[in-house]
Amino acid sequence: MLTHKGVAGMVECPICKMKVHPRHLTKHKLTHDKERPRFSCIHCGKQFLYPVTLKSHAITHNPHRPKFTCQICDKQLLSKGTLILHLKKTHGNQPRLECNKCGKKLKNMKTLKEHSRTQHEYDKIFKCQMCAVAFTCEARLIRHQARHTTDFRCLDCSKVYKDKHTLKRHILKCHKD
Repeated sequence: MLTHKGVAGMVECPICKMKVHPRHLTKHKLTHDKERPRFSCIHCGKQFLYPVTLKSHAITHNPHRPKFTCQICDKQLLSKGTLILHLKKTHGNQPRLECNKCGKKLKNMKTLKEHSRTQHEYDKIFKCQMCAVAFTCEARLIRHQARHTTDFRCLDCSKVYKDKHTLKRHILKCHKD
């Protein structure tokens, strides 16, 4: 159980003097009850008060268990919950990952790698004739050029948009019935 020393509203366990949140005190006191049945791990003998806690612990002994990787530091963790806790405690409110070539901030390692691959690894040989923006693949150029030539008209109010996603947002915001 985690302690929160120095946090307002904490109470002290009368048995071991550990500081706990008041709503956890009763549950914490059970850890001192020698008569309470325990659930033992068959692999290491560690004892738990609840079967669900034992089940969570047992995963640590499985060599084929799924691993959750921190996308900031590549640390491997045992569960999504421990990954979230790791991110909060270790990395806190760190800024997103930054591309070392252009400074763009991206949300995780996967998007940083994709950005780097598509924006920096290849020559941008597909150039838009209307605005000189360049792309690494022809499909992105074609999608971009549609913004210059295609109009997406709202059937309710006749407003015109350059792409269907903006039109969709408009319809959801202004005309949802």
